[in-house]
Amino acid sequence: PQGDVAHYTDADGNDIGGTYGAFVSAPITADLAPHIQARIDDSPSDGKRVELFELPAAANQSKVRFKLTYSGTDSWYFGVDDFVIYSITNQTGPTAALSVAYQSGNLTISWPAGLTGYALESNSVVSGGTWPPVPNVTGNNTTVQADSSARFFRLKKSQ
Repeated sequence: PQGDVAHYTDADGNDIGGTYGAFVSAPITADLAPHIQARIDDSPSDGKRVELFELPAAANQSKVRFKLTYSGTDSWYFGVDDFVIYSITNQTGPTAALSVAYQSGNLTISWPAGLTGYALESNSVVSGGTWPPVPNVTGNNTTVQADSSARFFRLKKSQ
């Protein structure tokens, strides 16, 4: 049980909620762990992100159903924009995906070690503007200070 998780009273008078898994339709098992990531509470930039999830159970299915829900405590907001499903085939080698970890006021940004020929870039907006290279990148990772300004990162294939 957590004090910052939504609650509601159902039609029979039962208190529903209070745990992080209370509003998840899937069985609560270790299989969910890769899909759960902490957010910085009330951060104006941490929750703004583009996320990519592999859905092997949906691959090559003629019908797939998604359930999107919000069950927060109104300390922030919930939004879904540009929900897209892609079929990626004939993929070889590591995927060009960023991993981000937060610790002690810093973000460590990394990508697969075998992924070569990419530059890490950053911008304060997703669309438009310039995307300059991120300084101090060593190999396949870098550490940047987390602050309250919005920043977006991307890997760009070198030409």
